[in-house]
Amino acid sequence: MSQETSVPLATIRREQIASYVEDVCRVDGWPPSIREICAAVGLQSTSTVVYHLENLVAAGRLKKVGSVRSHVRYVPTRDGSCWACGFTCPACYKDSGDVDR
Repeated sequence: MSQETSVPLATIRREQIASYVEDVCRVDGWPPSIREICAAVGLQSTSTVVYHLENLVAAGRLKKVGSVRSHVRYVPTRDGSCWACGFTCPACYKDSGDVDR
C-alpha cells in the first residue's frame, strides 16, 4: 500500500509566484508588479498575491524592496542576500539609499 501525498494548493501557488518573479527579473531586469503577478498565475485578488509574497519573504525566497506601498517590489534572493544574477535590482542600491533606480 502506497500512501499518496498531495501538495497543498497554497504551496503550488507560492512556487508559481516565486518562479515568475525570478524569471521576470532575469529577463526584464526588474521585478514584476503585483498585478502582473496576478495575471501570470491566474489570481484576481492582489491581497492573495501579497499574502503569498510575504510568505516567500519570510521563507527567505524573496526580498521586499521599497518603503511606499505603491512602490514595493519583491526581488529574488539567494541565501538571504540580493540575487545578483545580472539584472539591476533596487536592492543592489540599498547602501546608496537609491531604491528608485
